[in-house]
Amino acid sequence: MKVVRKNIFSNQKNINRNVGGKTFAKKRKRVKRRLYLRYILDGSFLAKDSTLSHAPYFFYILILAFIYIANNYYVDRIKFNIDTIKTELIELRYEYITVKAEVMQFTKSTNLSGLLKEMGVKPSKTPPTKVIVPKASIKN
Repeated sequence: MKVVRKNIFSNQKNINRNVGGKTFAKKRKRVKRRLYLRYILDGSFLAKDSTLSHAPYFFYILILAFIYIANNYYVDRIKFNIDTIKTELIELRYEYITVKAEVMQFTKSTNLSGLLKEMGVKPSKTPPTKVIVPKASIKN
């Protein structure tokens, strides 16, 4: 009689026997994960021919990752510039409003007459008159 051993890495899907409270399928997954992690960490996957044939694809992904990172930095810089320009715009708007109010206050007739009295200029008491010039006296 021949004894057949089953490989724990075979493609058996559902093994329902419990050993120590866990099924063989769960143990198989855990062992596969350990081996796969060791396979990656020791770098032996890089020595395979299939990995070397995929090298251009890996470089393409690497370049895309660099472009993605650079694009994020560029967008952050643009956002920062937009925010600083917005704050400058708000400050300039407030400055415009205050200067406009000062000019309006300064150009009121009561304020102008007070300033001109200090210089010796008085408002006229006679109303302005209309000066009419005949067309014949105007030369081209």
